[in-house]
Amino acid sequence: MRNLLAFQIVSVFVVLGLMSGLTQKIQSKIINVRKSGTPALSCLLVKPRETQKEPFNILVCSHGTNSHKEVFLPLAWELCNRGFFVLSPDSSTLSTDEGIPVKVEEIKSALHVVQNEIGGNAYRISVLGHSDGGPPSLNFYKNIEVNRRTWALLLGSYLSESATPLGNVAGFVGGFDQIFPPEEVKASFVENGASGETCFISWFSDHFTEQYDPFLQTQISNTLFGEKNSFRVFSFGFRVFSLAFGVGVFFFFGVTVFSKLSFWNRLIVLGFSLFLFIFFQDNVWAPTFVLWFFLGGTLGKSPQGQQIITLLVFFLLMTLNVCVSSIFFWKNFSQIWWWVWLGIPWYLISWIAKITLFSFSLVSKFNIAGFENFPVIMLVLATGLAVKPGIISLLLTKAMLSLKKKEGAEIGGSKGYLAFFLFAVMTGLWGIRFLQGFVQAEVLRSVAGNFLRMLVLPTIYISLLLTGRTSKEKTDLK
Repeated sequence: MRNLLAFQIVSVFVVLGLMSGLTQKIQSKIINVRKSGTPALSCLLVKPRETQKEPFNILVCSHGTNSHKEVFLPLAWELCNRGFFVLSPDSSTLSTDEGIPVKVEEIKSALHVVQNEIGGNAYRISVLGHSDGGPPSLNFYKNIEVNRRTWALLLGSYLSESATPLGNVAGFVGGFDQIFPPEEVKASFVENGASGETCFISWFSDHFTEQYDPFLQTQISNTLFGEKNSFRVFSFGFRVFSLAFGVGVFFFFGVTVFSKLSFWNRLIVLGFSLFLFIFFQDNVWAPTFVLWFFLGGTLGKSPQGQQIITLLVFFLLMTLNVCVSSIFFWKNFSQIWWWVWLGIPWYLISWIAKITLFSFSLVSKFNIAGFENFPVIMLVLATGLAVKPGIISLLLTKAMLSLKKKEGAEIGGSKGYLAFFLFAVMTGLWGIRFLQGFVQAEVLRSVAGNFLRMLVLPTIYISLLLTGRTSKEKTDLK
């Protein structure tokens, strides 16, 4: 156990050094844009530390429904290292006919504040819209002065007829995109006067992981800088991998360290961690690592043996579900099937990075009134860790025991606990995303469609685990 703890401490310092090195030329800042009569619009501005010369290059990124501003962070890190200012507003407005003008006004207000932040008078402005963030990005781009426009970029979104003529426009889409099928995205470019050659497809992502696809991000970078540099795929990939690896290190460090500390030592560690979370919140990656450090301690147990196999099977079934439900994949199967074997491990890394940034975004939205930088959830986690580390494992055990006594359910050994946890997480995440869409029928249909395209097979597997039908082992929980 001492060797494990020593290894984890070394890993923590390696991760901190790695992330500090990757972001040393970058500054992140949360800007709250306030407009009378409307809630404050939170925006993430990622900018170079070094002074840039005019004209300043600005990329305005718009996320889709139920997403968040931090989703573009890996792309922003790479572009800011090369002199770009990247602005990502956190809009809760849906891209309906009534919502698009509202989102356009939000982008205008945010850009105005950022221009005051940057200073200067000369700008070159590009836009990037993912999913439902595409239409408002295109509408905003049309209103930019022609001499200041550079590129309109669509990530996993259609080129609409109402947006033309635009000038420089390019599309990027994952080969397994469930919401905006690649074939239809490419057709929308051709139908609206853009060249089909300006629509790039990657077999490393679906709709939900396109922002973490190193091939798509490399194409976006090459488009903005007028290059054909395929080697940047390693730079983008390394940034996403470092984020996923770092959160894993801190999670397992939390699992180990909190169970070994005395009450007073836990208070010291918790106090220092909360200090880092509050004062480095604009940095995003640092407070995210603190959050997962707390989550590891709250869980109290790391998956082992059969549980790790269960997690891998769950993920592989989700990947298989995505592939099987993709018509475009089957049409091109003979040419690209071998990409699947390379894309499977990256799909896992992408989801870890995605959940990591989503968790930070979710936690940062629950603030104490008057204390915008002190989320309630972090205080709750810290209190729980001070009183009883590993409380989630204890609650899960009690819940499973209660379920067994009440329903007479047959639990499949230790895998049953993990299945119950996975089921709770799935239900919670989809419930949150549904509520973020303001409980609209359109959002409900989208959630149902996404479930069919991604989670039917994993759900069947979890159901079998919960009923003990995947294991001959019968565990007495008395």
